[in-house]
Amino acid sequence: MRVLAGLIGAIVAALLVVWLTNCASNTRRDTPPAPTPVARPAEEPSQPVESPPSPPQPQLEPTRAVPELPPYLEITESLPGAAAKIESTLPAPNAIELKTDGVKRLRLLRSEWPHRVATSIAVRIDKQGIEWTPRYAVLELERRDNGDWAIVRPVASPPAADRP
Repeated sequence: MRVLAGLIGAIVAALLVVWLTNCASNTRRDTPPAPTPVARPAEEPSQPVESPPSPPQPQLEPTRAVPELPPYLEITESLPGAAAKIESTLPAPNAIELKTDGVKRLRLLRSEWPHRVATSIAVRIDKQGIEWTPRYAVLELERRDNGDWAIVRPVASPPAADRP
């Protein structure tokens, strides 16, 4: 009887192993195989890698952005060999202060003036005062050889009925 019990036990154990092996293989079919680890070669101590020298870059002179002029101000001519630049401020609705550099000729446009002004506008250009009367829609100024500014080609304003 012991032999029979041992034989039945061996058969049960064999069937159990077959069954477990079959279950394990069914499970593996549904899941992707595990990635195989890749052996990395041993790294040597890192040494600085020398890169080839970069080609020399041309030396560019620094450039400054030229500020955009307000719509009522135009530079019509610059001095030879100079970059024209104007700094403008409006200390009051009927006044403007201008500092120029490299400007030979400029134009002020009353139609683009940011304030509605029916009186004269006080223009101060490079510490020189000029009156811009409402009679003129455009005030064109030119720098003389002595550095003073003079009015040139004034353009009359439209009659009062035509003004907005």
